[in-house]
Amino acid sequence: MPAPYLNRELSWLEFNQRVLNEALRDDLPLLERVKFLAITASNLDEFFQVRVGGLMLMQRSGRKTPDPSGMSPSQQLIAIRRRIARMNEDQYALFGKVLLPALAKAGIIPLPIDSLSNAQADQVAGIFEDSIFPLLTPLAIDVAADGTLPLILVPAMQLVVACRLVDTDSGETRHALVPIPETIGRRVQVKSTDGSQSFVWIEDVVAWHADDLFPGEKVAATTCFRVTRNGDIVVQEEDASDLADEMEEVLTARRFSDTVRLELPKGAPRDLARIIQEITRSTAQEVLRASGPLALSSLMEIAFLPGFDQLRDAEWPGQTSPAITPGESMFETIEAGDLLLHHPYESFEPVLRLIEEAAGDPDVIAIKQVLSRTARKSRIIDALIRAAENGKHVTVLVELKARFDEARNLHRADELQRAGAQIVYGVKGLKTHAKICLVVRREGGHLRRYVHLATGNYNEATAKLYTDFSYLTCKPEFGHDASLFFNAVTGRSKLLRFQRLVPAPPAMKPLRIEHIASENERATQGL
Repeated sequence: MPAPYLNRELSWLEFNQRVLNEALRDDLPLLERVKFLAITASNLDEFFQVRVGGLMLMQRSGRKTPDPSGMSPSQQLIAIRRRIARMNEDQYALFGKVLLPALAKAGIIPLPIDSLSNAQADQVAGIFEDSIFPLLTPLAIDVAADGTLPLILVPAMQLVVACRLVDTDSGETRHALVPIPETIGRRVQVKSTDGSQSFVWIEDVVAWHADDLFPGEKVAATTCFRVTRNGDIVVQEEDASDLADEMEEVLTARRFSDTVRLELPKGAPRDLARIIQEITRSTAQEVLRASGPLALSSLMEIAFLPGFDQLRDAEWPGQTSPAITPGESMFETIEAGDLLLHHPYESFEPVLRLIEEAAGDPDVIAIKQVLSRTARKSRIIDALIRAAENGKHVTVLVELKARFDEARNLHRADELQRAGAQIVYGVKGLKTHAKICLVVRREGGHLRRYVHLATGNYNEATAKLYTDFSYLTCKPEFGHDASLFFNAVTGRSKLLRFQRLVPAPPAMKPLRIEHIASENERATQGL
């Protein structure tokens, strides 16, 4: 009898297909379709780093234990690659045959570099000389005496141009790589006479002007490639004396771990493709051929190009809750009654205002907060820094195990610490998913606790997109529970004596099982 479960990874790929189906809809505005295509590519980037990376580790360790669906790691990898190959074809067919012509018709035109006018070519050459050339660092590929090629640790998720070079004097051939720093950006803007948004892909610019990097040699052939490495590398907490230092090492290890995917253009010269495979230690199974520009996730830049609002859905800004009086302090509003906000339909602004008001309020004594995935320019972190600088007792639990946000969290945690905040780096053995903020304020000779609880991150950018709830209250029982929670995560005390909140892992699962048993009992009674 076959296992009654779906494979987790294949099920996730079908979810990504549903996102791709949105990009395939011709009733959506053009740039919305571009955005959905970029999301599917970004999703696959993470899928390869985490899911495929983890399965490859299992396969290489010889593990053959099947998952709940009955598939071994090797069987899962075969099925995953087969499904992704089909999805990859669908993505590039959509981009090349549908979206690209539509973008050109709308005035967003990626130009082949060999089609530029003289004036445009001169402009691109000037940009290359001034803004790109100084940032490039070529890497030679040195062949050993026995003809083998070295392992070259090309950073993950970065576009790289491989070059075949011929010495103009001796005629000898050699090869080199030109990694393109992410800071350069993906597009080089080109002036056009018709007012269109014309540009050239950065990898085409680097390949076209590669001769400037190798004086005395001719660039006989080039191709672009991109390596995805295993990101399923986590902190070994039982051995970590300093979690922040250990996380820094993990971030470095991810950039140079084993290759799990090698993206190559379909027209890549065979000798260059063979050399790239060898220096990245990639097998044929890891190679994914693209019939268009690599890294389709970078199309997100195009989806948000200014001046093309007519090609996007109209914005629906979150509405102000009718329970909030304009100009009234958030402390007064919450004191008058609890607030339940439904984002993104209702604005996240009241949450931001609460923390920003608390940072500057002379009666606020302490702010305690959990942060996981914050916005790039986070108003909340800025407010917490101001609060610490204003002498308030600020405690922040920064979840360093928020995958792929670790670097930003480390950086902002350092800023908070330098401002005087007390930083706690998560809970050993667990990820902290709690969305909670506690503000302690002196009022009329007593302390009152204001609490914000939520289902979504403290991220003002994603709060405009994701469906979540916020609950703001100053009821004593919630303040009591919030204090117990922070004492537990900072002082490692037990999660006990809660009045209203149900903490996980110790209490939530037993309560849910109790609820299920209760409903089962009601069902047997015919209720």
